[in-house]
Amino acid sequence: MNKDDSLKFFTDLLVKIPNSVACKRQILISSEGNDYFKDRFNFYIQPYFKKGVPSIFTEVEEIYKDQSKHVIIENIVLEHMKSLDENDTFAGSDIP
Repeated sequence: MNKDDSLKFFTDLLVKIPNSVACKRQILISSEGNDYFKDRFNFYIQPYFKKGVPSIFTEVEEIYKDQSKHVIIENIVLEHMKSLDENDTFAGSDIP
């Protein structure tokens, strides 16, 4: 199965099983480092930040090795850290 087929499969499956962490993670692995990836990663990581799960970086280590995704992940985390520090909300969100 190529990356496009895998992405479509797990995206369709996520509609049927919306709480599936495995589907969300496979979507991140299968997607390219672009705006779609950025949106999906943001969707994936925020619940972990809200819960204070320190193992999230171990969880995304495989995804982080892709250089195009590495930069996006780093920027998202830094944006959220800055926004949480200054505004007590996630970047681009009114939800604390």
